[in-house]
Amino acid sequence: MARGILWIVLMVCALLLAGCSSHPPSAAQFMNMERNGGALAIGATARAGDNLEKRRVEDSFYNEGYWNLDFSILCRFFNFAMIGASFENIIPRGVLGLAYRYVGFQGWVGATSPNSSKDSPFTGGVMLIENFPISDNFRIGLSEHFSRNALDVLYGVSSAYYNEFGVGAYMTFMNFSLEFRYGREIRNPNNRFYFTLNYQFYVVKEKTEEEKQRRRELKAALKKRKELKLEIQMRKEELKWQMNEDKLQGVYNEEKFEEEKIKIREMRDSLDAVKVKIRELD
Repeated sequence: MARGILWIVLMVCALLLAGCSSHPPSAAQFMNMERNGGALAIGATARAGDNLEKRRVEDSFYNEGYWNLDFSILCRFFNFAMIGASFENIIPRGVLGLAYRYVGFQGWVGATSPNSSKDSPFTGGVMLIENFPISDNFRIGLSEHFSRNALDVLYGVSSAYYNEFGVGAYMTFMNFSLEFRYGREIRNPNNRFYFTLNYQFYVVKEKTEEEKQRRRELKAALKKRKELKLEIQMRKEELKWQMNEDKLQGVYNEEKFEEEKIKIREMRDSLDAVKVKIRELD
């Protein structure tokens, strides 16, 4: 328990020291949410390329870093509309877009504290995504983006900014996704290479038609089990009472009750069949 708390504290401290960089969110996790509902996605991005280490620009030191943590909250509704929030370390971005089976479009916007009063504090961009399902669980895709990114000013909480265009490719298997993205600064000859790994899990998920039908069948079977149990109990009690009455009156005849006993056995067989079906559906 104490080790877990210490781990959480260290992770929070790492995030607080991570600065105010901001880059495009993942195309893979955006497209990997293919059913209505709400989902959480966690992952990390590693970067390579030009000018990622500490460097001096005018009177400030800048640092973009080689990695960051990713965390997203996404909601899908109407089978295509997407809305949510994406966090790069502790920097939030609002995400809005459309996700169809073969194509998607996402836009995002965030804000950081600019190092210069001349700079706008906003970051954001747009991304076009092409999705190619190989099977129900495996997909590959491509992306193209234009964005305004931010990088951290060392020893402070402010940011500097640059514009970027880029392309990417990804693959998803079930809830996992692996993504590569290339970015190029528009005004400077700086290249960046992004490698992202994500895992996504649903918090709320709309059931498929097959699951809904299965649920309806289970509900009907549970109702049928309850009705059969009640009817069997009533018939047994009534049969027992009638047999005792006939014995008291001295007119007891076993053959008289044989038909009712057969009926009760048939109902028990039906009850056993319903129990088997419930186990299969549950």
